[in-house]
Amino acid sequence: MLMSVSILDRATVDLNLRLLNDELSNVRDAQQRKSREKDVELRTLKKAELQLKMTTDTLQQVQQRHDATQTSKADVCPIAFSRTVAPVWDEFFGFVNSPFEI
Repeated sequence: MLMSVSILDRATVDLNLRLLNDELSNVRDAQQRKSREKDVELRTLKKAELQLKMTTDTLQQVQQRHDATQTSKADVCPIAFSRTVAPVWDEFFGFVNSPFEI
């Protein structure tokens, strides 16, 4: 009788140990899957942040060039100059929109 009880106890312990190992394996697999998903999302986020930074820098450069062009255009082409040169410019180059228009 004592032997049959210890065999049943051992079988119960073995079964519980096997179930715990399976559960541990499932938890590890889920954790690894979540870790991989997190890594992919992090790489995607870093790529998007880099694109945003590059786009912002490019926009800033374009704005600076635009501002510089507008400033130099105002310095080079005052109203009196544009009224005297614009007709000749249009006639010579045939532009519909003269660069001297204000």
